[in-house]
Amino acid sequence: MIDQTHRSTDTEQEAADWYARLNSTVIESSDVTAFEAWRKIPDNRQAYDRLSAAASRLRALRGDPALEDLADDALARAAKSRTGRRMVSKSAGVGAGLLLAAGLVVGAVSLNNAMGRRYESAVGERKTVQLSDGSAVLLNTNSRIAVRLTKDRRLVKLVRGQAMFDVAHDKTRPFVVTAGSTSITAIGTRFDVYRQSDAVQVTLAEGKVAVRDQGRETKAWTLSPGQKIVVGPAAAKPSRTDVAADTSWTAGQIVFHNAPLDAAVAEVNRYSARKVVLAEGAPHNLEINGTFPTGDVDGFAMAASNILDLETHTASGGKTIELRPRGAPSP
Repeated sequence: MIDQTHRSTDTEQEAADWYARLNSTVIESSDVTAFEAWRKIPDNRQAYDRLSAAASRLRALRGDPALEDLADDALARAAKSRTGRRMVSKSAGVGAGLLLAAGLVVGAVSLNNAMGRRYESAVGERKTVQLSDGSAVLLNTNSRIAVRLTKDRRLVKLVRGQAMFDVAHDKTRPFVVTAGSTSITAIGTRFDVYRQSDAVQVTLAEGKVAVRDQGRETKAWTLSPGQKIVVGPAAAKPSRTDVAADTSWTAGQIVFHNAPLDAAVAEVNRYSARKVVLAEGAPHNLEINGTFPTGDVDGFAMAASNILDLETHTASGGKTIELRPRGAPSP
C-alpha cells in the first residue's frame, strides 16, 4: 500500500512537471517525443488529464485574489520543501506549485471566507482601508492585504507590497500582521511593513511591536519607536532610522538620503507604469539625495540627469526613460 501511494505521488509530480515544461516559453522537440512516450502509460495519461482539467479551472478563476494567494503559497511551500534535498529545474518547481495549487482549487471559496476581506491598490495608487475595530491601513502602490477580525485576534496578511498600520488599542485582541514567514504583533501602535522579494522591512513610528521570523525558530525582536528591522537572508538586527523618510510615501513622496542610483530607480519605478532604466555605462552606485513626488518619473529622471551629469532619452515608444552617460552614442 505504501509503495502504491508513493508511485501515485511520483506520477502526479511527473504530470505536473510535464505540464509546466510543455507550457513554458521554450519547448524542445525532444521534450515532445519524451512526453508522448511517458503518456503512453495509462496511469501517467490519467494523471496528466486530471492535472490539465484542474489547470483549466485555475485559468477560469484567474484574477480571483483568494486563488492567487493559494498559488503563491503553494509555490513557496514547493520551493521550501525541496531546499537542501536536491536542485530542480524551473519547470519542476513550477510543476510542484501547480500541483499544490490545483489540489486547493476546490477550497478556494472556503478559504476566502476564512481569511475575510481583501483589499488592494493599483500601481501608483494609495488607498486607505478603515477596519471595523477602528484601525486604519494605508496601502502603498500595487499592494494587497487580507483581513480577518475575530473576537480574540485581529489578523492581516500582507500578500504583496507595503502598508502603514494605525492600530486601535485593544489589549484583549492582539493585532497580527504576517508577511511571508515574518509576523508582527501589536496592541495599539503605528508601524509600516514593506514586503520585498526576499525580505520584510518593519518600521515603527509609535508604540511597540514584536517581530518574529517563523522560519527561524528562536528569532524574535521587539522594536521601539524610531527603529526598523529588515528580516531576510542576512542577519537581522533592529536599528535607528529616519521614520519620516521611510514612511514619506504616506504623503505621496519619496525621500532619498545618499541612495545608490540603481536603488533609487527601483524605488521610483514602483509607482509608475512608465519606467526609468539605466543604460549601459550609467553609474549605478553614484548616490542621489532629494525628495520626489511618487509617480513623477519624468521629474526624477530630469533631476538625476542634472545632479549626476547624465542624459535622458525616451525609448520603447515613450514607455521608458533611459539615463545614460552624457555624450554616450545613441543605441
